[in-house]
Amino acid sequence: MDANIVTEQLDLFLEQLEYFMRQAQEEKEVMIKLTIPTIDEYRAIRRGVPAGVGAVGVLLSLVQYAARLRVHRKVTDFPPVKKLWDEAVEIVWL
Repeated sequence: MDANIVTEQLDLFLEQLEYFMRQAQEEKEVMIKLTIPTIDEYRAIRRGVPAGVGAVGVLLSLVQYAARLRVHRKVTDFPPVKKLWDEAVEIVWL
């Protein structure tokens, strides 16, 4: 596998993991406040875009790497592909 693609895939995984961790922290901060968020606030925290607390983005990036899919970062950053990731998150969130 091309070393550049592997590096891009690992970078994508780390970005997704960092995003997931920020969303999880935000969710915990809401819980500490002891207030009940609105449905829209809860959805924004849990779902997030693109990965949410459900870690779907983390999973998608790991699957891509584990399956040895040679996907350049230009492809994963392409708006229609990002939209597919968002839709995958939505399906899991529902």
